[in-house]
Formats: sequence, C-alpha cells, structure tokens
Amino acid sequence: MIRYTSGNLEVAAENPQTFVSGGTRDRSTMPDLIARYTFKLDGGSYVRLAGIVRSLKIEEGAGASQADATGWGISASAKFAFDNGDDLRAMATVGDGLGRYVGLGFVLDGYVDVNDAIQTTENLSWFVAYRHLWSDKWRSNIMYGTTSIDYTSDVAAATFNDTGSSFHLNFIRTLAPKLEVGAEVIFGERELVNGTDGDFTRFMLSAKYAF
Repeated sequence: MIRYTSGNLEVAAENPQTFVSGGTRDRSTMPDLIARYTFKLDGGSYVRLAGIVRSLKIEEGAGASQADATGWGISASAKFAFDNGDDLRAMATVGDGLGRYVGLGFVLDGYVDVNDAIQTTENLSWFVAYRHLWSDKWRSNIMYGTTSIDYTSDVAAATFNDTGSSFHLNFIRTLAPKLEVGAEVIFGERELVNGTDGDFTRFMLSAKYAF
C-alpha cells in the first residue's frame, strides 16, 4: 500500500486482489484506490468519511477468456468522547464488490455466472461499540456488529453467506503502565442464502505488553 496524508485527507493505492467463486486465477492489475477525510471535533471526537473504487478481474477456464467488473464502497465512522473518559464508536459501510474489505473475507467480491461474467455482491455492514472506564485500572467494551449481503441470483449463491453478526463484551485490567490483561466473551451467528444457520460462543483471555 502507498498512502499520502495532507492534513485531514488521506489517499491510498493498495495491491489489488479479486476473490470470486468460480474464478480460476486472479488477474487484477489496477490498484484499489481509497480516500478518507476526518472531521475533527472537540474533546477527541471525530467523524470520518471514506470511499473506495476497485477493478476486479479474473481468468476463466484455461486462460481462454477473462471477466472483469468494478467494485465500490462508501464508509462513515465516528467516535464521540465523553467527559468521564467513556466513548461511543460506530461505523457503517455499504458497497458492491468490496470482498476482503468487509469482515475478514466474510463477503466474496462476487461469483462467476453461466455467461462467464462476474456478478458482484452488495453488502451493508455496521457496528456500534461503547467503552466504559470503571476506574483508572479497569475498563470494558461492549460491541455489536452485523453484515447483510445481496446477490444477483439466490439460486447461484445458495451456499454463500447471507447474514452474520456478533456480540462482544470484555473486561480489561491495567497491571502496569505498559501491561494489560483481559477476558472477553463473544457470541456470533451466521446464515447462508439457503437458510442454513449456526452460532457459536467463545471465551478469550488476552495479554498485551506495549514496547
């Protein structure tokens, strides 16, 4: 990735990668183009707007043909800091063919249809999180996030992800100026286009030392 920052504006070009179901080889050459602007507010609060444009390209079959499409996305995020040290954070993203930029690969860029064309996936994702300071040593975060996906054909996309969501709650203790330990419980659920669904619950312990 190459990024340039001027004041509150950031622009970047990132290595391309097309990940579609039914494609045999990634042939992306045009970098993903990204821009973000931050509106700074009082007390450490801010609002950010970002956008991306992508060129998707894959090789079909034994190299006999290539398919291409355009992906795009718009994102808005914000942090609101309160006088007691707590803060509220939120983010919403909508787009078409965003793929790896949403949910760590939860959303495909798209799929290849019977005419060897890329049908991109539309998605809407958002999360909201609240951080609370119990004391100068203890803090907690509570967060909920969800993603919903739309496909051109539900028949062709029957086994693809349709919706997913997760809930997180943690407690973090500062043991020393650079050392923290924490515990977190996570509940998540997922549903495929064909109606198959499932859920999980996880408990996680963590430790962090800042050098």
